[in-house]
Amino acid sequence: MVVPRRRLLKLLSAACLGAPGIVALGGCAQWKNDAAPEDSLVSARRPPTLSERAAKSERAPVRVEIEVFNLVGDVATSEALRVLWQSVDTASLDYQGRSQLGANGIRMGVLRNAEMLANVRKATALDTDGVEGFLASADVVGELSRRGQRIPLRVGKAHEWPTRHPISGNRTVLVKHDGEVLGRTLVNPQPCLTLFAKRSTSDESVLLTIRPDIDHGDARPNYVASESAIRIDSKRERWSLDELTLRWRAVEGEVLILGRTPDNAPLADLLFQATRADGVAEETLLAIQLLPR
Repeated sequence: MVVPRRRLLKLLSAACLGAPGIVALGGCAQWKNDAAPEDSLVSARRPPTLSERAAKSERAPVRVEIEVFNLVGDVATSEALRVLWQSVDTASLDYQGRSQLGANGIRMGVLRNAEMLANVRKATALDTDGVEGFLASADVVGELSRRGQRIPLRVGKAHEWPTRHPISGNRTVLVKHDGEVLGRTLVNPQPCLTLFAKRSTSDESVLLTIRPDIDHGDARPNYVASESAIRIDSKRERWSLDELTLRWRAVEGEVLILGRTPDNAPLADLLFQATRADGVAEETLLAIQLLPR
């Protein structure tokens, strides 16, 4: 029996549509089954392994809070400050770093209990009803804001914290290192602390690295090339004091206190001493607290 050509084509088309997975004759395309295999679905639902969770935890940002205390007049020698410095511990600070910083008039220590700062906040509190309180609320009186600021430190990335505004004019800075004195005259210097964070792989501690740096001079354009364009990034010259780097093995809740000693030291004075807008001399005390995740 001879089947007409038109009917034969209809039968072949029906066979292609009704039989998935069969390669038909006459130019019919192969029918694909896009359903994911069962093992792929199981793999997609698989919970992360311990090593994967540990790697993600190590990359999580480290949260710190930096609080600034402006010490004016008798506050710098008050009972609250004396008790505070008597309560600090230096066991979790590396000996080399704290020795080099101490030789430059910088004082530091770790508080195990953050509640000890309450007396310092009370001693440095301003009368909010007076003119001084109004100026402080506008961040005009002191060198830096008195409010605490919470900062996420990305692991492996540097974060810069200026300890004061730029100083107009020339300033000679002397730095002591291993018994030698290095001096430089800087134009419009601005000191800052550069922070790095790294989580421990064996416990819940965090290694915080703190380095004093000084930006100076005029801003210079720096051309940064990327895949799509060239970006202009203006930066000032930086004097990085790597030999004064401090390493702190911190746990949650601990507070690092940084300030200056009573002795006159050019680097400590640059970092923590200034003259306010109203002409009153002040010292700065920094408190860096490691916050929970």
